[in-house]
Amino acid sequence: MKFAYKVSPHVKAKVSTLNILNTVLLSLLFVTIWSIVVQYLNFGVDYAIRASIIVFTACIAAVLTSIIFYLVQASGEKSASFGERLQSAFSKTRNGAPLVTALVLALSLPVGMPIYGVIVATVFAEFIGKLIFGGFGSNLFNPAAIGIVIAGLAFGSAIVYPDMYAGEAPMDYIARHHNWRLTEALGWQFICRYCSLGHIFFGSIRGAIGETARPAILIAFVFLAYRRIIDWVVPVVYVGTIFVATLIFASHLCVGLWYPVLHIFTGSLIFGAVFMATDPVTTPINRQGRILFAIFLAMITLIIRFNSTHIEAMAFSILIMNMFVPLIDRKTANITNKNKLAKAAVICIAFVGAIGFALGLSIMLG
Repeated sequence: MKFAYKVSPHVKAKVSTLNILNTVLLSLLFVTIWSIVVQYLNFGVDYAIRASIIVFTACIAAVLTSIIFYLVQASGEKSASFGERLQSAFSKTRNGAPLVTALVLALSLPVGMPIYGVIVATVFAEFIGKLIFGGFGSNLFNPAAIGIVIAGLAFGSAIVYPDMYAGEAPMDYIARHHNWRLTEALGWQFICRYCSLGHIFFGSIRGAIGETARPAILIAFVFLAYRRIIDWVVPVVYVGTIFVATLIFASHLCVGLWYPVLHIFTGSLIFGAVFMATDPVTTPINRQGRILFAIFLAMITLIIRFNSTHIEAMAFSILIMNMFVPLIDRKTANITNKNKLAKAAVICIAFVGAIGFALGLSIMLG
């Protein structure tokens, strides 16, 4: 019988799963603090307090959901006392990364998200996205992405900002009114509305909590990649594919370089690329599979952006590609780093496909 095998990553340093989770958690806390400070500096104390409450609520909801689940699961163990079951539940919760899921989810939500919506989204993310599959390491879908989708679909219309702000975030405005078909004049008019691309990048405009911390996200990316906690290839290929595809589409629209830059600077694209697309549980195992994953993820993100008015395509794209991860792993299992010809062929075909996709998209949407 012929067996298919996977090329597993080999850790050269003394590192454990718990150490990896703690490092990611530390990076997320850094981004969270940066976001809250920027919310305070740009929008006032009400926004900073609201963002803090959302983050705190998501963390509490995720931890309690995990503890209650493991307590109920252990209720059939008559030989164990309640104290022993509670201690076991705390131990499993600690190893299940509920805080990582909670922070990724909270940073992907706008400040105006109602608190009950945060609680429901977090419970769904932790329970449906992770616990029913067997806990951390056994889940098929990215838990935070499930929570983001639930929050956007079920509670998107209930978003109310602290100052009763009635305007639209940049991505909402472009998607709802122009479907990303911007002329040169409309594009610069939009950019000038928010002062500059720099203001959009540094988070001086409203959006998800994590959108205000793009510099911190990039710092966290360099730190995590340097520590080899995440694979730098996935975010780079994902963002790079979106840049190339939208650059081709920009030439079709006869607009400048600001167009692909605007795609990258708006929404939770950078945050999702670093903290969601690199999830080791729900992404392919080897480098070739991750490259394919990132390229197709970028394609789906653009398809949703161009054909939907939903505020964010990143979470939907992640969930769709999660379904294909087992297939990608099987098809790339025998492509090792030593097989340079096969590796180069996979990468070339993928990038040619991405360029063809961009050209086809330009023709269809033009």
